[in-house]
Amino acid sequence: MARGIGVLIALVILYSGKNVIRILPGTYRPDWQMFRDIFSISVPSGIQGVYRNGSRLLVISIVTSTEVATFGAAAIAISFLRITSLVLSLSALAMFANGNLRGAGDTIPGMMSTLMSG
Repeated sequence: MARGIGVLIALVILYSGKNVIRILPGTYRPDWQMFRDIFSISVPSGIQGVYRNGSRLLVISIVTSTEVATFGAAAIAISFLRITSLVLSLSALAMFANGNLRGAGDTIPGMMSTLMSG
């Protein structure tokens, strides 16, 4: 019941047209160019993530099969923690910049020139 009321309030706010994010009559068709722009960034990133996690699994399986598995696994865990914290913060920054620039109606080449100039 509470969720239904919340959805109803959100729809009223979106249809009012008084906010930055709004739904107006006739704007129901998806913007396919925006989907292509988003997928041109997200699909390669997803593939890269699959390869990264697969390589981690391979390295850990090789290290843990040796006699000094405990020390090797601890060293790998620490190095992965350092790398992951850096990569995740840079990924969050890239997603934030992408969302801001796409929301402003910029294209991928325009986004790149904006990011490189600032």
